[in-house]
Amino acid sequence: MATAMEIDDNKCASLQKNINPFTKQPYSEKYLQDLKKRKRLPVYNFQQIFMDLLEEKQNKCIIVTGSGSGKSTQIPQWCLEYSRKINNTKSIVCTQPQKGAAIELAKRVASEIDVKLGTIVGYNVRSDRIYDETTKLIFMTPEVLLHEVISNIKIDKYHIIIIDEAHERQINIDMLISLLYYSLKNTDDLKIIIMGATLDAAKFQNFFDKSPLLSIPGFTYPIEIIYDNECTVAPQNGIHEILEKIAVLVVQIHFKNTNGDILVFLPGKEDILNTEKYINFKLKQTSPLKKLSIIHLNGQLSKSNQDKALKKRQERIVILETNIAETSSTIDNIMFVIDSGYIKESHYN
Repeated sequence: MATAMEIDDNKCASLQKNINPFTKQPYSEKYLQDLKKRKRLPVYNFQQIFMDLLEEKQNKCIIVTGSGSGKSTQIPQWCLEYSRKINNTKSIVCTQPQKGAAIELAKRVASEIDVKLGTIVGYNVRSDRIYDETTKLIFMTPEVLLHEVISNIKIDKYHIIIIDEAHERQINIDMLISLLYYSLKNTDDLKIIIMGATLDAAKFQNFFDKSPLLSIPGFTYPIEIIYDNECTVAPQNGIHEILEKIAVLVVQIHFKNTNGDILVFLPGKEDILNTEKYINFKLKQTSPLKKLSIIHLNGQLSKSNQDKALKKRQERIVILETNIAETSSTIDNIMFVIDSGYIKESHYN
């Protein structure tokens, strides 16, 4: 039979589990609901393995792979928990190739650990930042962190640096990884985590002196791929004829399918604007029974447009965008993806 003291201890332990260690307040109902969803992510089964790797002092670099596993949201949180557990006062930084993805992930992680954006979790991207001296986890673009590393090779204000989407091999990412390699040799209190969906892990392991590899199985939905053979070669009228065909396809999907939003990949902002005109023109020629909203996403992504794309809504939307959503950001309810197949490098934004 349990003693009164044991009952009190159990009650205190139970209460502590419901208290957010960052705010010292009870967790919200939304946090508890989100936690149930997070526990279903493939990455969640690897939490203890990852934490054990972090605690091994000789492991200064860890390579993590796995597409669609949830690593971009969960691993930064685990690093935050590890840092809190060992009472390390330095910050953690996580880079994302796209500034829109960095902002979105900062918002999502702040929500998942039940704190206000800009307090424990913040972001710092070109021309936009929300964080202060107390922020423990900062999402950045590689170029922002690269400037910091160049000015301070020891990077003594960071405890853990996470380079996400390293498989993209942008020049800023490669330069940053090279400098971080030398920073590890000059710093005792620094851990590097390299993450990527389709990463050539062996190359990174060898570069970082046989670093450990954590391979996490990903998750993808069943996909049906349909090719429009008439558009495999750019027609005489170039991109405009392709954009008109895309507009027709969007309207056809809107009429024939009752569920799911539409995502369209396009070369640049000008093509986005032209496609919107074509879609609106086609809609005027018909009588859609269901409202269709058109949203733009590109490299000069505004917060309001990103919020529109990512928030829950009643009407179907078609998102016209450049390559901003190819990595990191998750847009719910997408059922149809249309790729123009038209590459015009000078148009990518």
